[in-house]
Amino acid sequence: MDSVINNLIEIDKKARLIVDEAEIKSQNLLNSIAVAQKEFEVKYDDKAQVRLNKVKEEESRKIKDSCRQIKDKYDVLMEKLEKNYYQNHKDIENKIFNNILEQN
Repeated sequence: MDSVINNLIEIDKKARLIVDEAEIKSQNLLNSIAVAQKEFEVKYDDKAQVRLNKVKEEESRKIKDSCRQIKDKYDVLMEKLEKNYYQNHKDIENKIFNNILEQN
């Protein structure tokens, strides 16, 4: 009977060791998964940040190009207006003056 009890005690000890090792392996695996998940998150956060910066640069370039085009159009229009004014301001002044005289 003692030998059966001793065998059961030995089997229990071995089973506890196996369970303890399994728990340690399980915890190590969970830690490895957590580390891998963090590395994955960092990697894809970095990729996302790179893409975001690229989009910001592209949008900034588009805005600058649009502003430059608007300024160029404005400059051309101002040049035309000024040219028209200098070419026609005497006629316009005379018409205004004559209109005033006619009304009086």
